[in-house]
Amino acid sequence: MSTSGLYAPSPAAREVLGWMVENQARQLELITDEFATGDTSPAGDAAVRAHLRFVAEGLAATAGPEHPELALFADTLTERLEDAQDALTEHREALTAAANFEAALQFGAEAAADPSLAEMLERRIRVAAWMRLFVEALDQIQPDRRPISHDVAEWMAARQRRLAGMVFAMDKKAKLAEIARGGRDAVNDPAFVNHLGQAAMLQAHVQFLVEALADTLE
Repeated sequence: MSTSGLYAPSPAAREVLGWMVENQARQLELITDEFATGDTSPAGDAAVRAHLRFVAEGLAATAGPEHPELALFADTLTERLEDAQDALTEHREALTAAANFEAALQFGAEAAADPSLAEMLERRIRVAAWMRLFVEALDQIQPDRRPISHDVAEWMAARQRRLAGMVFAMDKKAKLAEIARGGRDAVNDPAFVNHLGQAAMLQAHVQFLVEALADTLE
């Protein structure tokens, strides 16, 4: 399967993603519920949890009644994620060590210590750690199926160019939408542009996760 930007999601992934597009009102409900914790960052823990709950509901809705375990997964995901905070911390620590090492190799130790780069890496590490936790929880709800955590991780690792392209495309789309609504000045505020970028990054990672799960579960 191609790892380029021309890669097309599988039919199973398109089905889940289509359900998610059709049920955006439900997504807003989940975001509102999670934001009630006080964390309203566009790529913070609350936002990530809301998106993962939405993915779980999408998997359950498109899998059909022959997979009741996915409905149970969607219903219990919040508790499962809450009960796995130690594992989340471990994932963050491992991902942080790897990201810092790669950043130092790519940009040099001095550049890697730049606060803006560190902030960007921290956000992506947070999202990746939550996604790992999600897939591990999915394995736990399906004990009779071969674990997919390793396969999903490998699928994602082999398609990082795909993910980068998705982040760029979604960020550009969001900015163009704002320009269409409010003109060029709509994207003059750096804080607002940063907000758009964080939201696009999370959305791209969520679609990437759906694609990985669909291909791996098939």
